[in-house]
Amino acid sequence: MPRDHKSDLPTVDQVILSAKTSVFFIDDKQNVRHQEQCSSAGIKVAAARAKASIEEVELLSQFRCMGSDNFVTWIESVLGLDDSDIMYRENDNFDFRIFDSPSELYKSLEEK
Repeated sequence: MPRDHKSDLPTVDQVILSAKTSVFFIDDKQNVRHQEQCSSAGIKVAAARAKASIEEVELLSQFRCMGSDNFVTWIESVLGLDDSDIMYRENDNFDFRIFDSPSELYKSLEEK
């Protein structure tokens, strides 16, 4: 049986070569698993290798966390991903707490 050479390629390359149009939603500041290696730059390199055109669209706001851009900016600042110096205020429209254990967190979520 002939070997499929696409399967030897990184996943991003496989997606680009296998579809007429590929759409990637990516936030370079986030990943789910530490071994993830996909990035905006990596997608652009893979697209160039495949001679695929790119149209990049930047989402300017998020609808998570009740649409609070302040929360996203604050979290990025806390994690050192942003140079902003945002302070958490009690009257902000989000709830931030530190729990001593996962079971305390779970109990709090159940109460909500």
